[in-house]
Order: sequence, then C-alpha cells, then structure tokens
Amino acid sequence: MILHHIQKSPSQDGALRLCLRYIAKDDALLLSGDAVTAPMVRQWSMALSPYKVFLLEDDVIARGLSGYLGKYTQVSYERWVELSLQYQKVITW
Repeated sequence: MILHHIQKSPSQDGALRLCLRYIAKDDALLLSGDAVTAPMVRQWSMALSPYKVFLLEDDVIARGLSGYLGKYTQVSYERWVELSLQYQKVITW
C-alpha cells in the first residue's frame, strides 16, 4: 500500500495525471498545497472517485474551499504523519 502525495494543481503540473496511471486499488492519495483544488474540477473529481483521497485541512482552509470539499477526508498535519506511517511507502509526485 502506497500513499501518493500530490502538491501541485493539475493545471500547473502533470503529477496527478501521471500518478493516476500507476496507482493501485489499495493505495491512497494525499492532496496538499494547490493540489487540494483538483476535486473542484469535475474531470479530476471523477478520476479520484475510485480511490481513498485525503486533503490537507490547512491548505483547504487557506484556499477558502472548506464548504466545497466536504465529501473528502480532511486531515491535520499530525494525521498526515500517522498516514505516512500507516502506509508501506510514501511517494511524492
């Protein structure tokens, strides 16, 4: 099981697109930084739907998106550390 960490918006970088080509069913995604905006775009929301997705709560709040991303699990920095220990490997794209 791998925790895939994406930091940049798909409109700025191809990391999310590339990650979704290689992600396994048991893996999870952690979106932080500008990547938390990805689920706001229908294309990315649909692409992310089969996977367990976590959003870094502070980045969601900083972008004023708290009211729009309620269906996604938002995590604190402390929970992020716990997730990194829970998964066998962490890959930052």
